[in-house]
Amino acid sequence: FRAYHNCQDDIKELCAEEKASVDSIPVEKLFATGADAEKSGLVLQCLKKNYQRLTKPPCKQEIQHLVRVHTVDPTSNPVFRNRCSKDMSRHCGNVAPEMAHFCLRNHFANLTRSCREMESIQGKLSSSDIAMRPRMSKLCNLEILTLCSMPSGDGQVVACLQDKALESSVRGSRFSEPCKEIVQMDIAASNHDWRLKFGLHQACNVDAGRLCAQHLSMGTSQVLPCLKSN
Repeated sequence: FRAYHNCQDDIKELCAEEKASVDSIPVEKLFATGADAEKSGLVLQCLKKNYQRLTKPPCKQEIQHLVRVHTVDPTSNPVFRNRCSKDMSRHCGNVAPEMAHFCLRNHFANLTRSCREMESIQGKLSSSDIAMRPRMSKLCNLEILTLCSMPSGDGQVVACLQDKALESSVRGSRFSEPCKEIVQMDIAASNHDWRLKFGLHQACNVDAGRLCAQHLSMGTSQVLPCLKSN
């Protein structure tokens, strides 16, 4: 409930409709299943969706923490449970919770629209800041300190690790196998939706809208070839 306390102003400004929906749920249904369960997470999901528009630093910190939790265990998000349960069963039934996002992004084109939107929101946020990727932060701690020591925002550390991992594959530099493995998995998964490549998405969003509008509604990997061809 810290998020609700620290995000009151942003909720009022950005997520009033979602808050009204949650406030309408009887207490006994807050932990139910199905649509009522999803409603209990709508305000936090709205804050995640509008992360770049949040105005209060304490609120941003709470949402960063929330993204870290949802990275490690997506099922802790009631909206994810409701919107992605069928996709999880169909494509990723046997994967560990911390690997669920990698798995779903590798099947991005075949996900239901609602689950695809969930993955896009979570992926854009986690790609923007290594602090929101606890597993990668842990496995790549030495590489971050020695090769990618820079401010953690704006996707710089994640992009640096991706570049260094690719260099390591070509030149055989000192890059630990656990770190290289998770970074390479991240590269492969993000290739299925250009919006998960934070720096590229930020820099090329206007050009993509102008040149590749037909691909943007799906957010598929076809946006990248389109940008390259133009």
